[in-house]
Amino acid sequence: MNKNTTCQHIKDALTAISIGSYIHQSNIAKKHGLSATDLLAIYVIGKFGEISPSELAAQLHLTSGATTAAADRLAKLGYIRRKHSTTDRRQIKIMLTKNNDLLSEYGEISGKIEKLLQGMDPNESKIILRFLNALAYS
Repeated sequence: MNKNTTCQHIKDALTAISIGSYIHQSNIAKKHGLSATDLLAIYVIGKFGEISPSELAAQLHLTSGATTAAADRLAKLGYIRRKHSTTDRRQIKIMLTKNNDLLSEYGEISGKIEKLLQGMDPNESKIILRFLNALAYS
């Protein structure tokens, strides 16, 4: 297989992953009565544990107003809660509620990725990681 063919196969595989991810996320969001933005917010909040509204807005690339609206929806549905600072009530942190098991629905994909990576040589995994980091953060 030549370099151009390999490159095309990689692009095709990444496109298939992207489409599959979009469909999976859309199904999870629909099942729980959420928007794609709501689901992404839940993921980001879960990743950080606690996050300020302005940090969440930056991570989601949303305005402060859109972030507030999403946080209000998620709080009303019981997915998140807001916590005021004990030293400065103007400072707020957003966190997931303890009963939030929505992220567990990603477990199937996470398990599949882990199984695939465990079957690879450590050098292959490092190459994949380097490629994905370059793609994600460039």
